[in-house]
Parts: sequence; C-alpha cells; structure tokens
Amino acid sequence: MVESEESGRDLTSLAVPCVGRLVATGEQTVPYHLPDAGGAVVEPVAVFLQELPASGRSASTLRSCDMDLLRW
Repeated sequence: MVESEESGRDLTSLAVPCVGRLVATGEQTVPYHLPDAGGAVVEPVAVFLQELPASGRSASTLRSCDMDLLRW
C-alpha cells in the first residue's frame, strides 16, 4: 500500500545508517563478498553469490547483485 502525501508522514528526518561494504576478494570464483558489521562473511549472501558464477554469470553481475543487496 502506498501512502499518500496527505498522510502527514515526514521522511525528511529519516536517517538510515551506512553499514556494510563490498570487498573484492581477488578470486575468480567469488570476486566479491559482503561482510557484516563485525567483518564476518554473511553466509546466506555468500551462498547466493556462489551460485551466480556457477550458472555462468559474469563478475560484473556479481558486483551488481552485491551493490543491490547493500542498498536493500
């Protein structure tokens, strides 16, 4: 459901913390990974990203997916 502008919800003060980063691994099979705030690899994301090159996706596709996950 999309709220109308008349609902009075003020999003100008919304602050979303910048957490997360994309790390290049230097490996061809898994060129990037997303660590959590403590630096550990996020396993569900890692499993998903391991399937992409196995299905023929390029490194740039993996990077794009990683960036999308960061924004999400």
